[in-house]
Amino acid sequence: MNTRKIGKLTEISATNGYLHKKGCETYEECKKRILLLTESESDYEEIAELPKYTREEYEKKVSELIRERYTSDEESAIVRKAVNLILNPSLADEAPKNEDGLPFAVDEFNAYNTFAEDCKVRAKEILANKEDEPMPVPEDEFTHADGETPTEA
Repeated sequence: MNTRKIGKLTEISATNGYLHKKGCETYEECKKRILLLTESESDYEEIAELPKYTREEYEKKVSELIRERYTSDEESAIVRKAVNLILNPSLADEAPKNEDGLPFAVDEFNAYNTFAEDCKVRAKEILANKEDEPMPVPEDEFTHADGETPTEA
């Protein structure tokens, strides 16, 4: 990343890719930027290429992957139990406990959260590779190179 001073302002530019603000979920085709007075060069990173998917596609894929193991009702119940223990610590004294003395709800939430974080990673991998996979052609839309639709034998 290159930096250039313009009076009191700082301009940053990507060397070989795009600029991306760290911690920001959106990506823009931005190669050059004048920083706000509250920003610094360390707030940005250079990325080689823009993601091949939108935030909406990513969130949908994460949800699909989570639903492979948990229904939305199960997910809500797990989160509700964990939040209830946080907001009402006295309930932890009465809750069934694991061998470490922690309420089972903590183990249940940790397992769910680990799975959800793994789903986020998997979603990015799946979506990043989606263009590399051939699109299936529905049987009824298949045609030969000569334009003929195959007939059943």
